[in-house]
Amino acid sequence: MNDLTGPRRKIARYGAEEVVNPILLEGGTLADACRAFEAFTGEPIGRDAMARHNRRLDDAADKMKSIEVMVDRLLEHDGYYEGSDPGEKAAALVRRMMLTLAVEAVADIPPDKLAQMITRLENSRISGERLRLQYNAAFEKAKQAILAKLEVEMRGQPELREQVAALAETTYRDAIDEVEGR
Repeated sequence: MNDLTGPRRKIARYGAEEVVNPILLEGGTLADACRAFEAFTGEPIGRDAMARHNRRLDDAADKMKSIEVMVDRLLEHDGYYEGSDPGEKAAALVRRMMLTLAVEAVADIPPDKLAQMITRLENSRISGERLRLQYNAAFEKAKQAILAKLEVEMRGQPELREQVAALAETTYRDAIDEVEGR
């Protein structure tokens, strides 16, 4: 058995997608695609095989368009992700998109596998929230360390210490707001 036989479709076996797909995607005819396949491979191909390939190509293009629409809708609802940093927003978009795709594919996925996927997605969300809380705690700890050091350094100047503490609190709040996208 040579490498051009087997269960794969003829167009894939010959690596002719790069020649055939652009013709079909640009609205060329099945006959044009068949001629391009024959010129590329030196082998004939039937119109029925090319029509099946064209249907699969159209299905893939439709699926890609539906994913693009889904992503556009998710991006339009930016308020849902308010207060998140860009990494959290991207992770949330990916989770929602994957969850939507999983729900669409529910007919093909056994219920136990679907439940497992949803559980993993939810665990991913929880991990993101945990990371955000750790980040905020680290900010707070750094602020407290700076204030403690300033208190020691400015013992003889209480007014200056209060001014610096107020400035540090304002700067801290600004940094948190910036990180959380407010």
